[in-house]
Amino acid sequence: MAVLLQKMLAHQPGLELIRLETLGARPLGDDKQKLQIPLFAHDLVLEFRGSYLDILRYLERLESLSGGIHWDGFHLETEDWPTNRVRLELHTLSLSEDWIGV
Repeated sequence: MAVLLQKMLAHQPGLELIRLETLGARPLGDDKQKLQIPLFAHDLVLEFRGSYLDILRYLERLESLSGGIHWDGFHLETEDWPTNRVRLELHTLSLSEDWIGV
């Protein structure tokens, strides 16, 4: 999933990747709530900069994906108008702890 996000960003004119970091997998449920099928959330942080409209187009493309990207956090900061910096915190779900890779 990280590679897909990076490629999408590279194909979106006007955006510059600052950071893409996979934070690893975390099991869903707790000791009291054992799931019959183990389920893992794979967390990612994506930071990039660009104009508001370029950022908006990228976010619309992300929302249109059918791969199950879930948004945990969004932060937009104007660095020096018209350039904005975005920090996205995302996760995907899988049945495998090592599914997302690097």
